[in-house]
Amino acid sequence: APLESVHFKAEGTSEYTALLFIPSERPFDMFEPSRDRSRIALYVRKVFVMADCADLLPTWLRFVRGLVDSQDLPLNVSREVLQHNRSIAQIRKRLVRKTLDALGVMLAQRRADYERFWSAFGAVLKEGIVVERDEAQAVAPLALFASSKQEGTSTLDEYLARMPAGQDVIYVLSGSEVESARRSPHLEALTARGGEALLCVDPIDEWVLEQLREFKGKKLVALERGDVDLSGEADKFDRENKEREFRAVLARLEGELSGQVKSVRFSHRLKDSPAVLVDAPDALGRHMERMLQHSGKPAPKRERILELNADHPLTQRLKHLHDADAASPRIKDWGELLLGQALLREGSPLPDPARFGQLVSELMLANTK
Repeated sequence: APLESVHFKAEGTSEYTALLFIPSERPFDMFEPSRDRSRIALYVRKVFVMADCADLLPTWLRFVRGLVDSQDLPLNVSREVLQHNRSIAQIRKRLVRKTLDALGVMLAQRRADYERFWSAFGAVLKEGIVVERDEAQAVAPLALFASSKQEGTSTLDEYLARMPAGQDVIYVLSGSEVESARRSPHLEALTARGGEALLCVDPIDEWVLEQLREFKGKKLVALERGDVDLSGEADKFDRENKEREFRAVLARLEGELSGQVKSVRFSHRLKDSPAVLVDAPDALGRHMERMLQHSGKPAPKRERILELNADHPLTQRLKHLHDADAASPRIKDWGELLLGQALLREGSPLPDPARFGQLVSELMLANTK
């Protein structure tokens, strides 16, 4: 059964009748490449012309079913003619607008139904932000995201309404699933001061954030990127002093972890965790990296930065160890353990699980003596 129906008749320079249905459930072949096109049937003066007219709706609305009955097109119209037909372009534009308007009304007046729609087709609708820049700002208000602060879903407009005074950016965090994202160390400093982030857990969200750089004048800031700064002036001053104090330790770790991380530095986003990995500002995203790997295509190395919590007891003990013996091999072991912890916390595979297991065993044995 359809979740929503759109029925209208257009008159004037182009005359046609359109009947569209938004399904209540996602079909099994939604992501099949062979079905990646519009599912709107075309009629001309009530005479059937073709079942799936690819030019009537963009691929990111391929979940919509229905038909268009035109009064203007010739009966012997071909696919080649349709691609260059001005009437078809006008019909397409109107169908897109009517569909988005219907979804907007559903979102505002029937939230439960809209969340059901979003669960089935949200990932497809977000393709509109990626592939059509002209429609990005029209589709963005319809997007639902999980929140780091509250249950349920939230729109970008709802997030803006909750933003505290003085916040001028929209914080977002990418992850593999909602609950693990809510426990991410990237959120610790933001959560500690009562802040909120929207959680982007669909694989396509990585491409969405590349295109949707801002919303209603507010820049979207990814917390897992290395150029995010959540600290005040006092915190920055304190961190710079500690980086000077720990300079030799950080340099040693950076050398030992060379090839695995781009750099090692202190973090402004951690409160409880000892370490976290962040991406360089222009680094390849996690989902893009995995997609290239699975397709067998060469992927550029993903540049990661290991950030340490300067106030964590482990960091303090690491400095004491370095002060006692700057050449100690245990410093490398601790660095690998901190890196492994950071990888596990974000759900990434360990480069050498056997080595990590050995280090954990040795650490456990050392603590029993």
